[in-house]
Amino acid sequence: MKPFAPKNDFIKESVKALDELYDKIHQLESFSIDQFNPAETMAVVVDMNKGFAQEGALYSERAKDLIAPIADFVDACIARRFHILAFSDRHSPGSPEIDSYPAHCMQDTPECELVDELSRLRPFTVYKNSTNAFFSGKEQLFKEPVKDYILTGCCTDICIYQFSTTLRAWLNEHNLPGRVVVPLSLVDTYDAPWHNAQLLSAVFIESMLSNGILVVKDIRLQ
Repeated sequence: MKPFAPKNDFIKESVKALDELYDKIHQLESFSIDQFNPAETMAVVVDMNKGFAQEGALYSERAKDLIAPIADFVDACIARRFHILAFSDRHSPGSPEIDSYPAHCMQDTPECELVDELSRLRPFTVYKNSTNAFFSGKEQLFKEPVKDYILTGCCTDICIYQFSTTLRAWLNEHNLPGRVVVPLSLVDTYDAPWHNAQLLSAVFIESMLSNGILVVKDIRLQ
C-alpha cells in the first residue's frame, strides 16, 4: 500500500469521494416486496437480539430503531410464505471475539435472545460465535432452492457486510444464480466516539455495491 497523501490532500480527496458517494446512495432504487418470488426468497434477520437492541455493553439506539420496521417486514414475509432465517450472537467466556469487543450476548443470558417483537423466530434461530453468520448457517442457507436473500439487521459495516460479501462470493464460486439484497431501511450500525455510524455505513455500502450486492433504498410492503 502506498503511503497516505498529506493530510490536507487526503481530506480534500476524501470529501470529494464522500460527496459523490452520498449522491450515489440517495439515488438507489426502491423495491416492492411483490417483486420477489416467495418460493425462491429468504428473508434473513441478523442480530436483532436484546444484547444489541435493548441492553448490554453493545446496545445501540440505532439497532433499537430497527425493531419495528424489521418486525413489520417479517410479518409481510411470513404472510407471503417466504423462507425465513434468523441469526443471533451467543458467546462463551472463552470466545476470542471478546478480545475485540466488550463482553456481549454471553451464553445463558437474555442478551442472546431475539427481541420480543421477533420472538416468533426464536425456534428458528441459528446462534453464531463470530461476526460472520455465514459460517454457522451454511446448511440452513442452502437447504431450499433460494435465489434471493434479503438481509436485515445490524451492523451494516460488520455482520451485514461480512455475511453479504461472503454469501455473494460463495454463490459466485459455485456458479449459483441469485441475488444478495440489502435494503438500507432495514440495516444500521452503531455510533460511538471511535465509530462514526454514518461514515462507516457509507464506506461499507460502497464496498457492498462494488462486490455485487444489490443494495436498495427500501422494500415497500404495499
